[in-house]
Order: sequence, then structure tokens, then C-alpha cells
Amino acid sequence: MPAQIIDGKAVARRIEEEVAAAIGRLGFAPGLVAVRVGNDPASEIYVRNKAKKARELGLTILDEEAFTRLLVAGPVPLEVESDPLEDERFNEERAAVVERMLRERMEELPAEQFQDLLRPCFKEDEWILIALGGVLGFLAGVGQIFFVFG
Repeated sequence: MPAQIIDGKAVARRIEEEVAAAIGRLGFAPGLVAVRVGNDPASEIYVRNKAKKARELGLTILDEEAFTRLLVAGPVPLEVESDPLEDERFNEERAAVVERMLRERMEELPAEQFQDLLRPCFKEDEWILIALGGVLGFLAGVGQIFFVFG
């Protein structure tokens, strides 16, 4: 398959829109904490940019000082699902997002690539499909003979 040039900025915008929409449906603002070790200027810029983007997406940002105060204050009770895969609302939302993403990407595929994508799914039972097609073709032929000459 030849290389395909993608528009990274457009892909990033689409992902950001999906993330912002998912955060909006949560009913609360999840938080982001970035803890920097040391005073490297590049790390400061990285953390500042991550915080800016997180705010744009609707996340609550907890800076290092606030996070440290929270740690010193002791444990804070949180309601966290022990297994997020057993959370029905989470699964429904994720399933819808994954289904939409797969559908969009599969619709964009040329017919040949789509066929190549699905072939491994049917390869194991391919002989059954061929035999079933043969039997149905034979029955259709027999029915046609009786209908035309019968």
C-alpha cells in the first residue's frame, strides 16, 4: 500500500472535538495534574501547553502547588468505579464513539482495501460460504428447470 499523506492538524482538531464532546457528556469536569520534576525550561513550556489545551477541552487543571496542598491535606474520598469496563454508561458512550470512528474510517476505504480488511474474518469459514453458494445455485437451477419446463 503506498504511503498516504494526512493532514495532522485536521486529525488533531477532529480528535479534540470528540474529546471535548465526551468530557461535556460526563456531567463533571475531570481533572489533570502535571507534576514537573526540576526546572527545565522545556518542561515548563510543555506543562504550560498541556494545561492550556486541557482547559480548552473542558478539563479542570490542578497546578503543582494545589496538588501538593491536596496531598498534604490527606486522602480525599473519590467515587471511582472499581472496574470502568463494568460501568454501563461508560461502555455505552465508548461503544458509540468506537462504532462511529470505525464506520467513518471503513467508509473512507476503497473497495479493495475494505475487502482485504474483512477477508481474514471470513477466511476460516470461506468453504462453507462457497458450498452454500453452490447448493443455492443448484437449487435455483433446478427450480428454474421445473418452472420453465415443468
